[in-house]
Amino acid sequence: MTKRLYRAGLTALLLTLWACTSRDRLYEPSCIAYEGDTVVLRDSRFEWRKFTDQIPIGANREPVDPFPDYPKSGTYRQENGRVEFKPDDGSQFDDYFMVNFLGAHYLLTEEQHQKFVVDRELQTCALKLVAAE
Repeated sequence: MTKRLYRAGLTALLLTLWACTSRDRLYEPSCIAYEGDTVVLRDSRFEWRKFTDQIPIGANREPVDPFPDYPKSGTYRQENGRVEFKPDDGSQFDDYFMVNFLGAHYLLTEEQHQKFVVDRELQTCALKLVAAE
């Protein structure tokens, strides 16, 4: 129990420290992915892109855009490690969480974040900071 409280306190401290740093970054899957998301955060704005190596074919035998509503862009707000996205088109995104783990920075869904807080484990393809833009 003490270790779990210590870990939770340490995680909160790391999230607070991470919250004070710049967010102008590119996040991509932390694994070899054939489809997924990339997120660019820059100057309080975001661009969310989806990608896949599959090319769906429609009834007319022409390629169909697998992600017709992407890329999405809008504003984002970060507070205490939580990231709130507000797309320009009025759609809704779930909140995400920024964490630092073993020297790398990640953008996690709520489910991934809960697992990380409890078990200190990351999902295999969690979005990872790969480059400053």
